[in-house]
Amino acid sequence: MGKEDGKIAVQKAIESGCGFIGVCAGAYLACTTTPNDTIHSFCPTWNLLSDCVPMERNEPEYIWQRGMGPCKHKLTKSGKNDLKYEEENVTVFYRNGPCMIVQNCTCSSEDQPCVGTNHVLGVFETEYKGKNVTVMEGMRGSAAIVSGMYGNGKVCIFSAHPEISDPVIVDRLLKQSIRNVCKQI
Repeated sequence: MGKEDGKIAVQKAIESGCGFIGVCAGAYLACTTTPNDTIHSFCPTWNLLSDCVPMERNEPEYIWQRGMGPCKHKLTKSGKNDLKYEEENVTVFYRNGPCMIVQNCTCSSEDQPCVGTNHVLGVFETEYKGKNVTVMEGMRGSAAIVSGMYGNGKVCIFSAHPEISDPVIVDRLLKQSIRNVCKQI
């Protein structure tokens, strides 16, 4: 099975109701780009989250070179509800994941429900400016955790690495996101 066949198989599985969790590079995969975006030539995306785009899509020299280490996130009201996490602030290990923009999302607004297709569950509070990241900023405040639907399947993506963070993060955030995307039988 080639790359394109694999992509189509995954898209069909999710569309029919399977869940998808994307971490770091998996978050890039779930984002939406077009073949005209510079990033698409070396990091093609699967377009699972139609309104979620990587900020770096036309500046690929910044991808995978932003930095790594503990990264503070602020969960939105939707994030606290969906991930069953009481605290607003959480620290997750980060290593060059995407900074995402989620169009049409109002999850940061506390006083109205979001009407967007994709939902920001958490935003970056930390700004890494690693190798070659001298002119591009914007990590702080951009989406770090995003959820949405692809057909009948639920999708949740993390720019950072909850799987190698503090065990409480693994237990509470990652396990809950898995529960959220699993099809209820």
